[in-house]
Amino acid sequence: MIETPNAKSQTFCALPWLHLEARTDGRVAPCCLSEDTVKNADGSNMFLYKDDIGAAFNSEWMGELRQALNQNVKHRNCKVCWQDEKNGQDSRRLRENRTFKKNILQLSTESAIAAQPVSLDLKLGNLCNLKCRICGPYSSTKWSQEAVDLYGDGSLPENQPGVRIGGTDPAQVMRWYETNPALWTTLENWLPKIENFEIFGGEPFLIRRHFDLLRRSVELGYAQNQSLHYNTNGTVFPEHAVKEIFPHFKKVKVMLSLDGVGPQFEYQRYPADWKLALENFEKFKKAPVQLEICLTLSALNIYYLGDYLEFWKDRGVPVYLNVLNTPLQYNMQVFPAPVKKLILDQLRQIDFSSMKQLVLNHLPAVLNHLTAADLSAHFKDFWTSTQRHDLYRRQAYAEVFPEFYNVLKPYLQPETELKNG
Repeated sequence: MIETPNAKSQTFCALPWLHLEARTDGRVAPCCLSEDTVKNADGSNMFLYKDDIGAAFNSEWMGELRQALNQNVKHRNCKVCWQDEKNGQDSRRLRENRTFKKNILQLSTESAIAAQPVSLDLKLGNLCNLKCRICGPYSSTKWSQEAVDLYGDGSLPENQPGVRIGGTDPAQVMRWYETNPALWTTLENWLPKIENFEIFGGEPFLIRRHFDLLRRSVELGYAQNQSLHYNTNGTVFPEHAVKEIFPHFKKVKVMLSLDGVGPQFEYQRYPADWKLALENFEKFKKAPVQLEICLTLSALNIYYLGDYLEFWKDRGVPVYLNVLNTPLQYNMQVFPAPVKKLILDQLRQIDFSSMKQLVLNHLPAVLNHLTAADLSAHFKDFWTSTQRHDLYRRQAYAEVFPEFYNVLKPYLQPETELKNG
C-alpha cells in the first residue's frame, strides 16, 4: 500500500503517487526532472532490462520520497522544481498538482490505493536519426560513433552518460523494452487505469514497439479515456498512427522540438533538414492532434529568442519555452556577467505584451534563469565543446550565429580558438 498523499504539504507533488518515468537506459524515476532514479533495497539502480516496473513504483525508495514531500521537506531529488519556483517559474510540480487535482483528491479519501501509476513517461531506448548538440549517446544512437571518436569511450562530459552502464552489454541496457517481455505484460495490465502516456525518445516515431501497446488499448476500449503526449524532432511523420491510432484517443498532443529557424535549426539538430521539418509541421497542423512547438533555450540559441518567436508568431501554433539545465556547458548560465547583460539587452527588445498568446509559459520568469546562477566556470567548456564538434561535423558556429559570435569573441581565450584543418 502507498502512503496516503498530503496535498496540504507546502512541498507536495502529485507525481510520485501517480506517475512514473522510464528512461532511455531503462532506469526508472518519479519524473523527467528527478535528480536520481529508483533504487533497489541494496542501493543499486533498478533497470528495466532485468527489474520489474511495478516493483519500482512500489519501492522503498519511492516511499521515502513520498513521505518527505508529504511533510514539507524540499527533497534533494526535486531541486529543479525548487529552483524554478525560486525564479518565479511555474514548475512542473505546480503544473502537475493542478493537472492531477481530482486524482489526488480521490486517493486522499480512499482507504486503499491501487499500486500503479495513472501516467507513464516512456523513453523507449535511444534510437534516433539526429545527433543534436545538446544531446548525446544516452538519448541518440546517431551520436554513438562521434562520441567514441572524440571522447574514446562513448561518453560525453558534463552529465551526459554514455551507454556503458556497470559493465553490462550496452545493447541489452539500451534496448530494455525489447529484452524484457514481462514489461509489456505489466503495461497491458495497467491499461484500464492509465490516463496519460508521454512518449519520448530517442525519436519516438521511429520506435515502433510502442504502437503495439496503443493499438491494444484501442482494441480493449481504453484509448477513448487516455491522452498521448509526444516530443518529436519533427523529421518523422507517422502517417499510419495519424490515420489508424490517434483518432481513437481522448487527446493527442505533439510537441515539435524546433530550437531555431533555418540554418540555426539545422546546426543544433544536425543533420535535420529545415524544409522537411516545416513540411511535417504543416502535416501535423492538419492531423487530429494538438500541436505545439517546444523551443529549448540553451547557450547556443538564447540570444536569438526574439527572432524565433517572431517566426512562430503568425503560424497559429503556441510555443513552450523549455530551459536547458544539462549538459552544463550548454546551460545559458555559463556566460560571463558582461555577456549575460548583453543577452538581456537583446531580449529586452522583445515585445512581451505581443507574445502573451504565443508563449505558453511565463516568459520573464523563464529569462530569470539566465542570471539565477553562475556557471561561468564552464564557459571555456562551452566553446571548446562547440568547436570540437564543429570540426568533426564541418560546421562553424561563428558562421551560423554571427551576431552572437561577435558578442562572445572578446571573451574567448586564444587557446580555445581551434582551427579547421
